[in-house]
Amino acid sequence: MSIRPWTCERCRRPCSYLGLQLLAGQESGATYAVGWGCSACDYKALDVCPLGPLVPSDAVCLNCGAAYPSTAADAACPGCGLTRAGALAFLHPEPVPAEPGAAARDFFGRGLFRRGLAVLNLALARDPGQETPWLLKATVLEGLGLQSHLLTMFEGALAAGGPASLLINYGSALHRAGRHEEAVAASRRYLDLAPDGPWAGAAHSNVGLALRALGRHDEAEELYRQAIRVEPGQVLHYRNLAQLLIDQQRWAGALGALEAGLERATAADDKIRLLEGLAFVCAEEERAGQALEYVDRAVALGAASGRTHYLRGRALALLGRLEEARDEVRRVLELEPENAEARQAMDMIQKALAGV
Repeated sequence: MSIRPWTCERCRRPCSYLGLQLLAGQESGATYAVGWGCSACDYKALDVCPLGPLVPSDAVCLNCGAAYPSTAADAACPGCGLTRAGALAFLHPEPVPAEPGAAARDFFGRGLFRRGLAVLNLALARDPGQETPWLLKATVLEGLGLQSHLLTMFEGALAAGGPASLLINYGSALHRAGRHEEAVAASRRYLDLAPDGPWAGAAHSNVGLALRALGRHDEAEELYRQAIRVEPGQVLHYRNLAQLLIDQQRWAGALGALEAGLERATAADDKIRLLEGLAFVCAEEERAGQALEYVDRAVALGAASGRTHYLRGRALALLGRLEEARDEVRRVLELEPENAEARQAMDMIQKALAGV
């Protein structure tokens, strides 16, 4: 049921939460399964649960999401047979806590997804203007891979009175779905509603991403620069601009964007990505010493991906340090055996070492 921990059918002990997976994903609805396992024996079980309402209200069942046939208090859900009171008694979402998001996170962490979603749904049915419960529901839908359900939820949430900030997430989801014109419209709608809102920078950046996907690169560049002007401390805006300039082989502009982002970056992951970007641009300009310096700074921060080793190998090869370069590319292939660029690089290095 994922309302309370599953009990082992052999040991009669509470099981541990193992994971979440999609069981079925028809457009008309979806079911998911919560995995449970007993620590005392090898017993395992899948608890199959209905997804519940995407857009909760008093008109739909809190348990399965089907619409009630009437407003009568004793009306039975045509999907699962529960009345409104019966669904509340079964799912135990009451009393709704002052911070339903915190309660739901606690339930999710323990595998009690059905109960956590019920808490969020009841809170939203009573006040759809809350942001956190919608975003937590979105996290679950994304984790299950239900992108079409995610879009439907955001559309319904906004129609039901959800906060304008949801337009940012809606726009991102539309972009991922390849619906770029609609993504532009969603983010611009946020800017119309809240031109100086806390998500204005993200909205400009999202419009830029969608315009770039549509091939409108000059407009995308201006939107990225506008995002930086609005939110100069957000490193992602600099990375977006730099990537556009890199794709256009505008190396000086890309270096400037990456360096500006690096000055503002505080998280190690952000610094690593920016340093690797700088290393790539320097390698393209055949400034091997600077490329190696940048990638070594990334390594000092913990970078160890295939990209890291490839960039380091490329810089070493440009410096003529072919044996060291070969070692780096060999590491790439250990991490990513199908990496075509690394295979080609290894072939070139081997031929150079053999004097071919």
